[in-house]
Amino acid sequence: MTIEKIRVSIGSATILGFTSIKLESPPTTIYIMTYKKGKCTANCGFCPQARNSNSSNEKLSRINWPIFPFKDFLTKLKYAASLKKFQRICIQTLNYAENLQDLIEIIYEIRKVTNIPISVAIPPMAKKNLRDLKLCGVQRVGIALDGATQEIFEKIKGIGVDGPYFWRSHFDSLRDALDVFGNGFVSTHIIIGFGETQKETLNLITELHKFSILPGLFAFTPI
Repeated sequence: MTIEKIRVSIGSATILGFTSIKLESPPTTIYIMTYKKGKCTANCGFCPQARNSNSSNEKLSRINWPIFPFKDFLTKLKYAASLKKFQRICIQTLNYAENLQDLIEIIYEIRKVTNIPISVAIPPMAKKNLRDLKLCGVQRVGIALDGATQEIFEKIKGIGVDGPYFWRSHFDSLRDALDVFGNGFVSTHIIIGFGETQKETLNLITELHKFSILPGLFAFTPI
């Protein structure tokens, strides 16, 4: 096993017994994030993990994601699964050269200790890689658009921030994911608060609905 460290959201870390904080509504999903030394190679203007962000890479949005040994995580995951403390695992994936290799290894090791459904939140990937993820046991996939329009997308994720992403390639990857995972198993995120209008947001949601892509809405949170 080459994976040594994993980030775990603070709420999930509490469910697993790594930390102890008061939870008004305990999560039913265990959220983890791939670990790499340093920042993500993408440069999304709103993200603490971004290549040029001055924010702490301990965060994703407003949430703290402390680092734990991966072996310890697997041990606690197995115990929590035996007590039915959660219903799903969601893996957040940073953009870096070895992310697919790391993601597959993480999934493989998780599958050794539990058969709980797995979701992944990933950057756009080739269709072959999506097939590999499904073969590993991934049930659901999310590829975040974040911006409600192409103009906003380019400003916050693409050329406007010297990022690697393109609006059209994101949509192409979402459609590829539909081919691989099927209707109802592909989602995306839209962040509200970058200057989009209600009409623009509804237009995007309508288009996503036509393709059976499930949108999730989030409020922009400056970090």
